[in-house]
Amino acid sequence: MLQPETHDINKSIIRLIRASSKGDIDRVIILIQDSTLVNGKDQYQFTPLIWACRKGHLQVVKALIDAGANKEIRDLRNRTAFFHAVTFLRYEVVSFLAEKECNVNPVDIYGWTPLDFALTNHNTKVANLIKKLGASSNRNTDQVVSKID
Repeated sequence: MLQPETHDINKSIIRLIRASSKGDIDRVIILIQDSTLVNGKDQYQFTPLIWACRKGHLQVVKALIDAGANKEIRDLRNRTAFFHAVTFLRYEVVSFLAEKECNVNPVDIYGWTPLDFALTNHNTKVANLIKKLGASSNRNTDQVVSKID
């Protein structure tokens, strides 16, 4: 059984994850005052930052980064917040995270990189951006890559 303190922390992490996912910046700002919650994880090992990146909530992403969120934490599939932003076509979030010098070449458990996802989704805007930042592909994407060069 969870100790009362642990149970309260877990509830607070879930509240922060929900607020991050919904883009509720006011709630996020209140909850991140407890810095121990910023890198909390759910059952998929998604952090509040990963959820905000998936949903494209740039203001929440900025607040979490400013509060010390770790950009390189990996989920169960070994994907980072940057990876999720690319996968869900969140250009503004991708651009912001790139400015914050996150790793643009994480490889997931399937051997995919963010550039692989951008190319597979024919998202040339994101693919061009992350390619300029040094992103690489682990797939045979020569035909798609030649279209964005």
